[in-house]
Amino acid sequence: MFRVIAHSRHSGEAWRWVLSSDVDNQLEMSRFTGRMPSLREAMIRYSRFVGATLTLPDNWQALIETAFDPNGYAAYVVPNETRINALVNPIMSKIWSGQTAAAVGLQQIHEAVDALLQEEI
Repeated sequence: MFRVIAHSRHSGEAWRWVLSSDVDNQLEMSRFTGRMPSLREAMIRYSRFVGATLTLPDNWQALIETAFDPNGYAAYVVPNETRINALVNPIMSKIWSGQTAAAVGLQQIHEAVDALLQEEI
């Protein structure tokens, strides 16, 4: 939930804020923003603080179970990420600039990445 950029002009203040963030502080912030806190205990108590202003789905606690499951995260290293980015980024740039329709560009990405992944099989 927290990220402090190394070259931030106010990194000292940001770190003090992060380090002083406890369950009560996170819940107070959640009450104002509706954002899910990052501390597990705060997550467990989340519905009591936002329940009056935010309707949570019946299975909202599954998020907590998933977030803290050591096997429930995406790998940080994506195999072939460099090669995939080299295929995807130029096409995405054309989509964002309006040079290529999104449907056309996404189909191109699908075909290019699929071909790359098929090489690996």
